[in-house]
Amino acid sequence: MKHKLVLAGTPMTVTLTQKDPMTVTVAHADSEQQIDLSVATYKRTGRIRVADRLLTFFVTETHSSFWVTLDGSVLVFDKDHGRAAASDDREANFAAPMPGKIIQVAVAEGDEVEKGTVLVIMEAMKMEHRIEAPSAGVVVTLRCAEGELVEQGYALLDFEPKTEV
Repeated sequence: MKHKLVLAGTPMTVTLTQKDPMTVTVAHADSEQQIDLSVATYKRTGRIRVADRLLTFFVTETHSSFWVTLDGSVLVFDKDHGRAAASDDREANFAAPMPGKIIQVAVAEGDEVEKGTVLVIMEAMKMEHRIEAPSAGVVVTLRCAEGELVEQGYALLDFEPKTEV
C-alpha cells in the first residue's frame, strides 16, 4: 500500500512492505530511502535524509495497522491478511500507538466482545483512533479512563481471546 504526501513542498510516496524484512520506503523525485525495520532501533524510530532535509520517523504497530509518522505527518497502513493471520492474539498489543487523550472507553471489565468490536477510542494528532478487538474474547482489565492523557506505548487494557472448543 502506498501513501502520497507533500512535506516542505516536496511530493513524496511512502510505501510499507509487510514481509520479512519489513521495510518503509520514502521516494521523491529521483531518489529513494529505504528503512529496514528488522534492524531499526527497538522503538522503530530514527532519522532519514530526504530532499536535503533530515526527517524523523516513527513506526507503531497496532492490532490492525501500522502507523508511520514522518516529520509529523501520520500515515496509516492496514495490516495485510497474511501478517495479521500469523499473529498470536494472546500477544496482541493493546498499547497506545502514540501520545493522546482517551475520548471513549466502549467496554467494561469482564465484557465479552466479538472480533472488530471497538474497545477504546483515543484522539491523537487531531485524529480519532479506534482500538478494536482482534478476535472474540473478554476484556480482562481496563487500564485507562475517558479523559485520561496517555503516552505512546501505554497499555490500555488486557484482553483474553476466546478459545475455540
